[in-house]
This record gives sequence, structure tokens and C-alpha cells, in this order.
Amino acid sequence: MQIADLYTQQSAFTAQNILTGQAKMVQTLEQIYKNYKTISPDERTKIFNEVLKNVLIDNKDYLAVWYNFELAYIDPQRRLPYGRERVVAFWNMGNIQIRIDSANLEGDIPGSAYFLMKSGLERTLLADPYFYSYTQDTGSSFLETSIGRGMYDGDKYIGAVGIDVSLSSFQKLLNQLRPFEKSKILIVSNNGTIIASENQADVGEKIDKAYPEFIKFKIKDKIKNGYDFSFFIEEEGSEKKYVSFYPISIEGSNMPWTLGFIISSDVITENIRKNSQLLLAFSFGALFIISLIIWLTLSMIVKPIEITTETLQAISRGNISKHLKIHYSGKDEIGTMAKAVNRLVDAFIQTQHFAQEIGRGNLDAEYQLLSYNDILGKSLIEMRNNLVKAKQEEQQREEENRRMSWLQNGITQINEILREFSISIETLSDEVIKFLVKYTEAIQGGFYLVEEKEGEEIISLKSAYAYDRKKEISAEIQVGEGLVGRAVKERRTVNIENLPEGYLMVRSGLGDKSPDNLVIVPLIFEENVLGAIELAGFHKFDEFKVDFLNQIAVRISS
Repeated sequence: MQIADLYTQQSAFTAQNILTGQAKMVQTLEQIYKNYKTISPDERTKIFNEVLKNVLIDNKDYLAVWYNFELAYIDPQRRLPYGRERVVAFWNMGNIQIRIDSANLEGDIPGSAYFLMKSGLERTLLADPYFYSYTQDTGSSFLETSIGRGMYDGDKYIGAVGIDVSLSSFQKLLNQLRPFEKSKILIVSNNGTIIASENQADVGEKIDKAYPEFIKFKIKDKIKNGYDFSFFIEEEGSEKKYVSFYPISIEGSNMPWTLGFIISSDVITENIRKNSQLLLAFSFGALFIISLIIWLTLSMIVKPIEITTETLQAISRGNISKHLKIHYSGKDEIGTMAKAVNRLVDAFIQTQHFAQEIGRGNLDAEYQLLSYNDILGKSLIEMRNNLVKAKQEEQQREEENRRMSWLQNGITQINEILREFSISIETLSDEVIKFLVKYTEAIQGGFYLVEEKEGEEIISLKSAYAYDRKKEISAEIQVGEGLVGRAVKERRTVNIENLPEGYLMVRSGLGDKSPDNLVIVPLIFEENVLGAIELAGFHKFDEFKVDFLNQIAVRISS
């Protein structure tokens, strides 16, 4: 039954990857919100709520995103060690709504999800499933789970952040994971609640109620403790079935879920038979041929036949090695059979080598099919391709998380600059352009303001920065003149690759070189263009960096 256990383990890892990706999003939110006191009160609510909305927009499978702060943390006058402010952003009729209220004003509730994080019992919370309605309308409630994480200021607990996710996504996952015919698959939470099952009526039920025949195996205790286990069940009048469970866990959580397969033992046997059919057929055929040759040939060829027989018997026991190859140079029937056996040995060695490479994580390993009908080879290639796809999806999720973290950290830092240096426009422009050049890995940048001179508007360069130092440069540009003037006039961002030679020159110790790429973002406030930011570099400004510049332009303008 090892093949069934292996499929169970692989399927559990697939579900675990989904939860891990969601847990990483919560960790990113934690890094943002625990900087509560570093952001000015005037900007704090606006920034925090904007983050909630952006996360919901970028993750359509989230039902809600939320954060909580202990009242004693945000109000130094409060002396009670309980009570929290709760802010939740959620979808309602296709629109995002934000609800702000207070909870636990009479005391924390032992055993609750929030209590588990506050008490430190759960560093990362993977909540048991529950039905909930964000509009207090029981007809619109969802079966969902929460993934949360406690926030700390040093060693002091200050609150928690998290997301609410519909469990319907795991229901969709089941159709992709079923490897056996006539098999059942289910996902169960830590408290024994069925999260997903092909029988929709079982979803939300306790597993011992849906499957009373499992009670004698004490599976609820094994699920709660995160064990992998298996057993056979055979009810009167029904076929024998094999049941295999494997835990699903995320880092920091002590409340693992589990994934289980219920499979007919006949199906497993048939699956094994199909996978080994070619090998067994060839082995028995070869043994029959050997027996026939022994009966027909003279004693002079008995020894080669005995060697061939030993080789095939070794193959049938799974003993595959290049030392099994038959050294026979004759051009008769024995020689032909020896070549065929040697080709079989080579094929098994290739299969063994391919499986070992995949096991080491080398997903670039190649496999040469023995023929068009090489069923085992095609299955191995399909397995490799599925692993490659899963790895690519994981890398994509990590890159998206990295970019989101980069974006939010940049917004936090620019807000700090705006708060600290807003008294002087000269100092503010210096600090802003210096930060943007470094943070976007540009080579040089300029901060422009629209001013009135002799009755007409001009664009004045207020600050320039290049190669880690401020440049004492002054310039005035007419509105509509050049790329900066055009961006101001047309009120739109300009992102240009392959700049004309000589448009900008950057001087360094290595000589003069012209940047290849340029981005200009206008500063607009209430339909009025106040100025522009210009950045130049030797590499393309990625879309997420341009999006970041557009977002901080709004903040600078306001």
C-alpha cells in the first residue's frame, strides 16, 4: 500500500503549499502593521486601510483582511490588560467595505482564536473552520478559516493581523488530486471538521459523524497531534478499503489539518498490476523462451541460457545493475535474446537514474522513451512536469510577495520622509529624490516643481541626485517642452526604453555614459499639476516600480 501512502503525502503537500502561500501573506502584513507608532496618526488610518483594500483586490479568493490592536497599546491611558480595536475589510456585493469596532471589552475569551495568538500558544494561527457573515445576514454566511499572526513590539504583544479564506478553494482542489478510480478524498481540520469532501453534505460535519466506522481507530486524536496513519476497513456486505491520512501543517502553528484517501484495495492492486504489467509480461515471456531453448538446444548453450535466466530473475526481484548485462558475442538466437535483455537492463537503469535525479530535486532531468507505448516512461515524465509546474507556481507566489513587501516598505519609508522633512521644500525634494534613486536602483533623478515666472508657468528643477550624491544643477523648462514638459502638460506618466543617444549623460569615475531608460511621473493634486519626478537608469523600470512611483506621487502631491 506504499503507493497509496505516497499519493496521500504528495496531495497533502499540494494543499500545504496553498496554506503556506497564504501564511506568507500574513507575515508580510505583520511587518507592515507592527510599525504602528512609526507612522503619523494623520496618515496611519489611511495607509493601513489602503493596504487592506489592495490585498483584497489582489487576492480574489480572500473573504476578508483584518488587523487588531490592543487598546492598551494605542491608548496609553488605558490600564486594563484586555480589549482591542478591530478593523476588517471585506467584500460585500462586489464592493469592499471596512468595519471598525471594539471587542473583548469585558475580558479575553479563553480558547478563542484571538486568545490563542495573544497567549502565545499559536505563533501562526490556522483556525478551525466556522460559518460567518460579515453583514450579520445568516443567509450570506461562509464556511471559512482564518490565518492570523500575533504582532509584538519587542516582547510585548500589541495585536494581530490575518486573512479570512473561503474553504471552497479546497473543494475545487479535490478534483485535481484524485489519482485512483473509485476513491474518496477529504480534508479535515484539527478539531475533526470536514473542510472538503466529494460528498458536499459532509462538509462542515465532524468526521466521526460522517464516517462512524473510523471511530475505533481513534483518528481524531491522531489528526489533532499531526500524525500520519493508515488502516483497513471492511464493513459487512461491502468491499475492503484502505484509508491513508497525512498531516497538513504550516510553520508556527500547532493545529495541523490532515488529508485522507479512502481507496478500494482492489483498485490499488489493479493500479500496481498495470504499472508492472509490461515488466511481468516480458519476464514471463523471456522465461518461457529460455525454457523452450533449453529443451531444443544442445548442452553447449546451456551455460549462456543459465546466465540469461539468472539475469531475468534478478530483474524480476528489482535488482537492477549494469553488472547484470550479458556478455555473449554469438549471432544466433541466444545472442539476439542477450541483446534484448541488455536493452531491458539499460532501460531500467535509465528509469532508476531519472527517478533518483527527480528525488534530488533536478527537475531538468531528461528521459528517453523506449517506444511510443512506454506507459511507465510517460507517467514519469508527467510526474516531472507536474513538479516543475508546482515549483514555478511557488516561485511566482514568492516573487509576488517580494514585490508587495517592497512596495509597502517603500510607501512606509516615503511617508516617514514626508512627515520628517515637510517643513522645507528644498530639504524635502532632496530627501525624496535621494531615496527614490536608491530604492528603485536608478542612476540619477530630478525633482521638479511648477512655478510662475513673469506671468507664465515654468518647470523648475529643485533637486538632482546621481551616483550617491546631490548634484548642484539648476534648470527651467517650459510646459510642453521636452519629455518632462510633455509629461506635465499631458498629466500622464512617461516610461521610455532605449532613450536617444545623448538625452542624458551620467558622469562617473569611469567616464560618461548615457542611461537607456527613463520614467517621469507628474505630481497632481486636485486636478492641478504641481511638478514631476524624473528617474533615469541603465535598466528597464519594471511595471511594479512604475506603479510604486505613481502611488507615492499621489502622497507627495497631497
